[in-house]
Amino acid sequence: MDQSILPIPIAITRDDTGRFLLVFKEKALSAACKGHWQLPGGKMQFGESVKDNIIRKMQEYLGLDVAVQEILPMIPPVVISRDSDGDYEFVIIPVTVKIVSGELTLMEGKIKEARWFTLQELEELWNQGTLVDKDMDVIKFVTAQQDEN
Repeated sequence: MDQSILPIPIAITRDDTGRFLLVFKEKALSAACKGHWQLPGGKMQFGESVKDNIIRKMQEYLGLDVAVQEILPMIPPVVISRDSDGDYEFVIIPVTVKIVSGELTLMEGKIKEARWFTLQELEELWNQGTLVDKDMDVIKFVTAQQDEN
C-alpha cells in the first residue's frame, strides 16, 4: 500500500482581543476534520512555499490579506486512511499570521462558517469533540509561547 506525505500549512490568526479565527469547512481532507471547527489552511500546490500557501488560502477561503509572522515547528505526522490506493500522512505546519486588509468573506462551496473564538470557547469546543485535536495542540502551544513573552 502506498503512503503519500501531504504538508498542510494552517494559519493561526488572532484579533486584538486574543481570539482565534477558525473555520468550519463544507468538505474536509480527512474524516478527522469533517464536522469539526479547525484553523484555516489546506494542502499545498506543487512548488508552492508555506508562506505563499497561507497567503493564498486566507485570500481564497476568507477574503483576507495576511502577513506571515512566523512558521512554527511542524506537528508530528498523522496517518489517515483515505482510500484503497493507500494512506496519506498529513504533516501540519502552523503559521502565525496578521490580517493586513480585507473583509471576512466565505468561499462558497468550501467554507460553511468562520468565527472568532476565545481560548475558553475553544476548550469547550474541544471538550465537546467539535474541534480538530491537532489544532487544539497548536493553539495551546501558541498561547503558552506568547505567555512566555
